[in-house]
Amino acid sequence: MNGEELYLIQKNFMVRKFRSWLKVKKEKLLENKLKRKEKIVDIFNSRDALTVANFFSYLRIVFALLIIMALSSSNNILITTLFTLGLLTDWLDGIFAEVYDETTEIGKIIDPTADKFLIIGALWPFLNEINWFITDLKFLQPIWLLMYIEAVLMLSAFSKPYLNKKYGLNFRTGANIWGKAKMICESITVYLVLFFDFTGLFTSRLIVASLLICILLALISLFRHWRIKPANTDT
Repeated sequence: MNGEELYLIQKNFMVRKFRSWLKVKKEKLLENKLKRKEKIVDIFNSRDALTVANFFSYLRIVFALLIIMALSSSNNILITTLFTLGLLTDWLDGIFAEVYDETTEIGKIIDPTADKFLIIGALWPFLNEINWFITDLKFLQPIWLLMYIEAVLMLSAFSKPYLNKKYGLNFRTGANIWGKAKMICESITVYLVLFFDFTGLFTSRLIVASLLICILLALISLFRHWRIKPANTDT
């Protein structure tokens, strides 16, 4: 066997080796892709999305949109009625989730997301009208700060179930007690904004104080959201 023949044999061997490696690599990538897709489908599937409890969450988003449309009319009675009905759907979806055992991962995402739509929809027109009295920078005003935190909380709600499934983590999902307290505080704040003249000194400071409490509760809720649950517990 001369040198040229030996070279061709080595070359063919390396080519076959490389092709075999590429085939294995391609199959592994495809397998991982399918596994990731299965995990995502397992979290976000249509069966869990179309429950009675989640229907009330979707309805809450509709009420949020109706509130936004009604705000241009300056009819506080109509806005308050729509907002109250939206809060009622929050109560109903919790009841149906417990009674019919419809607590799902996607429900844990939709429920707090719908809450945020409702609160943001009601407070959005007042973003630049309520301030701290200590700065004129719009992006540092109380409602703006609350919206920033709510956006991060919404992103957290969507990302944690996926991270738990993909990486085997154990982040808490769903609302926590601080988030529920925040929702109550935000609801009270909306009623204060709708019923009181926030251009007055006392009422404006009352509303700002209420927003400050909401912001503090939102920060605590965000911190609690990213705590990993102890093993073998659901609390």
